Amino acid sequence: MADCAVLLQRINPLAQKFAINIQKAADFKIGFNLFELISDHHKRETFNSDILNALLDPEGEHGEKDKFL
Repeated sequence: MADCAVLLQRINPLAQKFAINIQKAADFKIGFNLFELISDHHKRETFNSDILNALLDPEGEHGEKDKFL
C-alpha cells in the first residue's frame, strides 16, 4: 500500500503538467485548418461543397482573401 502512495505522489506533478499542457493546446489556434473543417462532416452529402466553400470564401478563416478564388 505504501508503494501506491509513493507512486501517486510521484505521478501527481506529472499529471498537473499534463493538464496544463492540454489546456494550452486547446487555447492555441493555428488559423485555417482543413482537417478541422472536415473532421465532423466526412459523411455528409455536402462534404466537397463545404471544402470548396471554405477555400473560395474571400472572408474565410484562411485569411487569404480571394487568393484561392
